[in-house]
Order: sequence, then C-alpha cells, then structure tokens
Amino acid sequence: MDAVKEAPTWVKVVGGVAVVGAAGAVLYYLTRPTQQVQPATNQTAAITAKTGNTTTATTTTSTASSKSTDSVPQADVVGTTATELKTLGNGHYRARKFEDAIACYTRAIAVADKEDPDIAVYYANRAAAQIAMKAFDQVVADATAALAHRPRYVKALSRRAQAYEKLKQPRQALVDYTMINFIEKFENKPAKQAVERLLETLGREAAYRHFQSRPKVLPSKTAIAQYFSDYQASSVGETETESSETIRGLIAAKPADGLLQLRLTKALINEAKYQEACDASVEAVEAISEMRLTAEVKPQLVNAMLLKGSFLMMKLDLEAALATFAAALRFEKNNANTMIRLASCKLEMGDPMNALTDFDLAEKADPKNPDVFYHRGRAKLATGAVQTAQDDLAAAVALKPTNFMPYVHLALIYFQSGNPAKGLEMMEESCKKFPESAVLHTYTAELNLLAGQLDAAERHIAQSIDIDPTYAAAYVHKGMVSIQRNQRAEGIALIHKALEVDPSCEPAYAKLVQVHIQQQEFDAAIDNCDKAIAVAHVGADVTSLFSFREACVAQRHVLGIDPSLFELLP
Repeated sequence: MDAVKEAPTWVKVVGGVAVVGAAGAVLYYLTRPTQQVQPATNQTAAITAKTGNTTTATTTTSTASSKSTDSVPQADVVGTTATELKTLGNGHYRARKFEDAIACYTRAIAVADKEDPDIAVYYANRAAAQIAMKAFDQVVADATAALAHRPRYVKALSRRAQAYEKLKQPRQALVDYTMINFIEKFENKPAKQAVERLLETLGREAAYRHFQSRPKVLPSKTAIAQYFSDYQASSVGETETESSETIRGLIAAKPADGLLQLRLTKALINEAKYQEACDASVEAVEAISEMRLTAEVKPQLVNAMLLKGSFLMMKLDLEAALATFAAALRFEKNNANTMIRLASCKLEMGDPMNALTDFDLAEKADPKNPDVFYHRGRAKLATGAVQTAQDDLAAAVALKPTNFMPYVHLALIYFQSGNPAKGLEMMEESCKKFPESAVLHTYTAELNLLAGQLDAAERHIAQSIDIDPTYAAAYVHKGMVSIQRNQRAEGIALIHKALEVDPSCEPAYAKLVQVHIQQQEFDAAIDNCDKAIAVAHVGADVTSLFSFREACVAQRHVLGIDPSLFELLP
C-alpha cells in the first residue's frame, strides 16, 4: 500500500458513511485504576500509561481473585487434577450452577502446577461464572490473573472488557477490545462493534462537555467558505457586486439605511472579511427593523436575519441561531430558504426527525429549490438513509443548482457505493460547470487521492491554488500527494504551510493525525487531535475528533504493553 493512499484497518477504528468535511475518528484518555489480585506466581507487570499531564501505573499480578472464590467452596469438589476440576466446573456452568462452577475452578487453581499451561483457562472460566453472578470486580481480577499467564488470551480480554463496561469504566474496556482487534486482525466482529460503540459514546460525551465551556467564536476561513458554499447565493437575495469600501461610502451619507448595511454584509462575505461581515449582519438586522416594513423591505429583513443566524450557527451559538431563524419565519411564513436553515440548525442540534419535517415543509413551499433536496439529502445521510439521500442529491443536481456541493455529495455516494469511476466523472463535470471554485477543485483532488490518481489530484490542486492561494485545504492535499509519493518530509512541510496560511485549518490537523498514527507517533497524533478539536466547529466533526483521540490513546497503550502486536496488523 502507498504511504497514505488509504488508512489501514487499524487506523479506521470508527466506521460509518463518510461525509464531506474535515473529519476524524478517535481514541482515548486512559485513567486506569490499579487492580490487585492475590499472588499465585509472584509475577508482577507494571504498565505505565502516559496520558497528557497524568501518569497512571497499572499493576497486575497473576492469581486468584477474591475472598469469596478462594476460601468458600460452594459444592462437593470431586476430582484430583486441575483438568478434571475444570471439566466438572464446566458442567456446573452449563447447568447454570454458577456458585458450584466457581468452587470447582477455584479448587483447580489451587491444585494446578504453577507451570500448568491451562491455569489461565481456569481463571478465565471462573471470570465467566462471575459475570453470570454479576460479580464484576471479581471478573476483572480473574481475567487480569488469566492474562498474566497468557497475555493474548482473547476470552479473558473479552470478559474483562465486559466487566469494565458494567463497572462504568469505558476507557479500560476500550483498551481490552482494542487489544482483541489487534490480536485477531480486526476480524472479531463483536470486538469491532464494541470499539465503535465505546468510541461513539466517549466522543459524544466529550464533545458535549467541550461545547458547554467553549467560547462562541467564528471558525476558520476555510470552514466559513465551506458553509456559504452549501447554499445558493440567491438564498439571501441579490448578489452584491460592489466592494465593501464603496458601500461604506454610501452608508456615510445614509447611516440609518439598513438595506445598505445588508449590502455591506454581503460585500464583506465576498471579500472573506468574515468577522466584519458577522458584525455588519447584526447592525443590518437592527437598522432594517427600525425601518417601515413595506412589502419591499420585509424580505430584506428576512435576508439579513438569515445571514445573522448563519454566523450564529457557525459560532455554534445554536439556540440563538434557532431563535433568529424562527423569528425570520414569522415575517415570511412560506420562505423555503428560512425553513432550510431552520432545519439545518435542528440537525446540528441533534434533532434529525424535526429537521426532516422542516425540510419537507420547505419542499412544499418551493419544490424547485435545489437547496431543499441537497440539505435534506445530507440530513438523510446523517441518519443512515443512504438510498433516499442519493435520490434527494440527484434531484438537487437535476435542478441545476448555482452551487457545487450537491455534485460533491452525490459523487461521494457513488464513490462509496462501489462506483468510483462515476463519482470521479461527476466531479470532473462539476469542475467544468464551476471552473473558478478553489474549494471544488480541492474536493476533486481529494477523491482523486482516494482513487490513487495522483497526477489528476496534482492538476486540480494546482488549479485550486491558482484560483485562491489563501485556500489552506489545497496545501493539505498537496502534502498528501507528496506523502503518497513517499516524500514524507515534503508532505508534512506542505501541511504545515496550510497552517501558516490558515492557523485554524482543521483538515491540516486531521491529516497530521493520520500521518503520525501510521508511524506509531501517538503523542504527535494526540497533540494534533487536540489542536483540531480547538478549531473544529461542526458538532459531528468534534465528536469524531474526540472519538479518534480516544482511539489513539488506546492504541498507544496497547502497543506499549505488547509492541510486537504492530506486526500483526493488516
């Protein structure tokens, strides 16, 4: 496989349908408590897991588990050898006589020779019986003892992971499931599903805490440009052709004219002066609200509110954005563009069902609006309804939208559904329709990269940079081309150049994570995860990045325990 042509299986811990965006998938921050069990062989393994500024030592000793299991037999124990006792215990277990099974396994451990190769089995079997008894602390102790004798014992790892989940210690469970995946080369379906479930939960919880404390500021220029490219330019009224300097001169003569403030907002957006545009949108809403709301003025107030709400949404001030869009809808109850933004905000807030309802209302209000089908298609992708999402995206393209994003998402679906040629053909066609879009050329290059078409990727990247040398994502993908050509140092330097162009370029940090993790440079990968999280503004991206961080830490910990596992990876 070429250097980073496709992430290897062990990097791609988090599955699901890809979406266009800065992306991530993630790992974990280990705070593993010390587990102690009574000594049987006096072997002690001290494992130190370095996690950020915290170092935790995990000590495991190989032995029996607990007071109840070692000292109080629950049944007559017949048999003279450990093997016979194990067989008897298995019979009790199948008969659901779990206390009797525990007694047999306990006796087997006691009489077993210290060199008995099956002593790990006795501990693991007793752990299985303890699971049935819901004695999860004892499960952890017995499984840990089993692993001291047989470190790659999958059954013991699985039982300990189950117990950790029941004990509400998801990160410890994640480590064990991750180790199972490494040992079994990602062919253990339950373990893979457990990792995905844990990463999703940990990522979602971390993202929620993150957004509760995060200041509400605008994202990077790259992200803002992406947001506005998601909508028809006409969705907020006429396109502005004058410069912001010219319009400021007009405002000097008419300072109370809110319509001029709205024009200034649009001009500043055209010039990528986004913070100024954000401030101007607020002033536009206030100024137009003071004007007499004639039939001509009222739609302009709605347009100003849509821009103000859009900036609030990009700041992730979602409640305020929702209120702004809802207020706009009261002025024009059948405005499909308002309904679309309202629905998109609900989707970002984690309310896909109500979002889909609003998209349906928008379709009734304006069935020829391509934004309806495009954004509803994205919402359906988020809920896993890929086929109906494809239908909506195809409908958006058929309506000949003035923005290119419907083409990009539809091409991506073709790409993922096993028809990359059709996806790439659609991207080339869209580049002919929108030849002056740096963003579109960069997306096309990204799909060329996935298909291994490096020359085509370079061609589109060069076009993107010619159109807009300040579009940072183009340098990210140029770096990835170099890395795939085995020019790693040059590639990393180009990705860092993207960060010089735009220090908030989330895709640059995300790609650095991928590059470093493939080289087992986990500390660097985690550091770039943190930097990506700091600048990411899309809720799903932040969740994925936190999940990927969790995955990185778990993988670092597992390979720290058993570095030779790396050789088993596909």
